[in-house]
Amino acid sequence: MDGRGPSFVRDAFASGVDGNVEARERMARFRAECDDISNRVAAFALTTGNASQVIPPGYRPDLFVPQVIFDRPFAAAGTPVTLTSTQPFTIPSLASSTNASADHVEGTNPSEGSLALAVGAVSPAGISGTFRITREIFDSSNPALDVIAGDVMVESYRRQTEAKIYAELNGANGQGGTISGAGFVPSGAQVSNVATATEATAAAELADALVRYPFRRGTKARSVLMSQAGGELLAGTFDAATGDDTALARVQGAAVNAAPAATGNAAGDADVFILEPTALHVYESEMTRFTYLERVAVAYVDLAIWAAFAVRLVRPIGLAAIRFN
Repeated sequence: MDGRGPSFVRDAFASGVDGNVEARERMARFRAECDDISNRVAAFALTTGNASQVIPPGYRPDLFVPQVIFDRPFAAAGTPVTLTSTQPFTIPSLASSTNASADHVEGTNPSEGSLALAVGAVSPAGISGTFRITREIFDSSNPALDVIAGDVMVESYRRQTEAKIYAELNGANGQGGTISGAGFVPSGAQVSNVATATEATAAAELADALVRYPFRRGTKARSVLMSQAGGELLAGTFDAATGDDTALARVQGAAVNAAPAATGNAAGDADVFILEPTALHVYESEMTRFTYLERVAVAYVDLAIWAAFAVRLVRPIGLAAIRFN
């Protein structure tokens, strides 16, 4: 009757003249639906208070409001490495080298060089989640509840892993610990402290830290990640135009982004993290989604996700941090 589906007029003709069985069945169903609605409406006076009994509330899956998606600025600032399992592994790194190169003397071989390697152990861990819904909901929900539940679990994974990266950078393997007179903590990261920080002192320390960075690391910083407290102190120092949509702002060429996972506010917590990507490795497997249709008989459907994850600041000298008190 609304221009969609089988034609009422054509079905009426086909069922009466041609004896079309399918058309006759559609007409019978339509007649029964009309009789049912008529009987229910006739049973009581229809008002705005009881209209939902015969006119169900409208459902607009096209207007579904999804969970708020958070960015992952800490993960984006590092180097992504793909995992295939949670099997532990070691990564070699250069500890020191001597005589790697020298001026050549004609007719004389160079002195032999030497190098020392260090190894670091990485132990990935699994991250998982699950929801259980009834079979009826799984079969009839629109939008599909399994997709919604899966997206909720994936977003929870994103926030959880971002917090793990922050813990690595803010902890003992990163900027945690006592700052030496030379401006380093035990891990080798570059850290400075600004007591009773103001907008002026915070801006000055950020500028100094970005200038110091290449003299210690040997290359310029690519990313500046800040907590809310750090961002509020530094907002006036950033360039308004970034030239792209990958950064909130830029300062001395480094991309500046807010880091919602940077929630620490203790005296030893950092409010600004300055990085170049090779210093931080973020190890992740592909996200796997599972749908178990008959794991617990037929009454329920189980939805689950699984991924392997690890993070390591492999080059602490590639991290500079600022603590605002």
